[in-house]
Amino acid sequence: MEKDNRVLEIIQYIKLKYDLTQYEVQNWEVISNITCNRETVYILHMQWVDTSLLINGNDINNSDHALFIEVDLASKQLKNVVNRGSQLHSNKLKFDLAHKDDIIKWIEEETGLAYKKQFVLFNEKENELYFKGCINDIPVSPTSHIKIKINEVGALALFSVVGHFPYKDEVKEDQYHFSIYHIDKAIMYEQLKLINFPDTQLKEFVPYYAIEEIYIKTDCTSTLNYEYFTFSKPRMLINQMLVWDAVEVASPFQRQALNTSSHIYTLEQAFKREPHPDLQPISSTQVRKCMLAIESFLSHLYPHDSGKWLINGLNRESGYIQALLKQKEDESNIVQRKMLIYLDSSTLEVLNFIDNIQMVSMYDGYSKSGKINVTKHSAFQKLSDVMVLEPAYVYDDELGYYVLCGKLDCQYAVNAYNGKIKALNEL
Repeated sequence: MEKDNRVLEIIQYIKLKYDLTQYEVQNWEVISNITCNRETVYILHMQWVDTSLLINGNDINNSDHALFIEVDLASKQLKNVVNRGSQLHSNKLKFDLAHKDDIIKWIEEETGLAYKKQFVLFNEKENELYFKGCINDIPVSPTSHIKIKINEVGALALFSVVGHFPYKDEVKEDQYHFSIYHIDKAIMYEQLKLINFPDTQLKEFVPYYAIEEIYIKTDCTSTLNYEYFTFSKPRMLINQMLVWDAVEVASPFQRQALNTSSHIYTLEQAFKREPHPDLQPISSTQVRKCMLAIESFLSHLYPHDSGKWLINGLNRESGYIQALLKQKEDESNIVQRKMLIYLDSSTLEVLNFIDNIQMVSMYDGYSKSGKINVTKHSAFQKLSDVMVLEPAYVYDDELGYYVLCGKLDCQYAVNAYNGKIKALNEL
């Protein structure tokens, strides 16, 4: 990108703020991210080099000892720090993990976030603290987190801010006044699924009844699909069967190379916070054309698989339209056959795809020899006492803000052969 006084001012600001007098910026670039609430954030990424390395005749292109810093282009708030050297010539970036309160205060100052209102300590290890996003100490979804790592000499080794941390005006605050006993039993029963787990010792699939997570709003009847929040970008859920007329002979597909690098924009566009192209909505007409293109593609690649694939959803990714497909017959398997298809966002032509057939084929020799002896009703009764409803503020894409929900979950499953309860982490 072209040089710009606004960027140079930010670089000088960072240099003074963190006492980086012994460093110079070797490279910089502006990158962009999309938040779950459809906002575009532009980040200034800088590579700082210790000038003493230049004096000693070292190659400045060697980034082994570089200091990488990222800040929000608009607010100058710190987003990421990666220190590849053991030493750090700055007293402003040295910490003592024994004084967590000082570190938390520093994070608040750097990010503009309030502790226990927007982030909270979740886990700590030797030399490392891990925080999660929250609203008044209640977890948020999609998740967000902050990680800070201090090296053996007390210098900052890593600092990262990932995801969106909601502000007050993005939240419909509420009191968490309901429990699992208030939830409609029909919703809970619907979430109990029969799922085949692979047993690597027996070389067979063993069916278990397990709860599929879901968010339930405070009216105790409305729900938000948990699967939607496993994606970091806005996504259109479809869940529609794909059908086609089989061709006589399968034909190979000529993949086209993809360019998934960040979209090209000027500094002026970045400083104006111009919306990312991936935020453009996918129209109903485009959805239909995408489905036709995918059906045509599958009819040649897998001509006899009509009616076996579901298109789960569409989203824009790196300038392309991305489609997630799942095989219908694998719905009950914990390891599902999936396919990720990339389409040209203008012509809606299929360009490339990723198929997890190799991973799924690891279980080709596994049998399903047992007989289901336990009914769904019986399994539901067994798990009723170990189901949990935990509070979470969830981003409602239709409303455009975070709403208080209860996350229905269960860490146990019922063996459909013998009725025994087993922890999910043991399967």
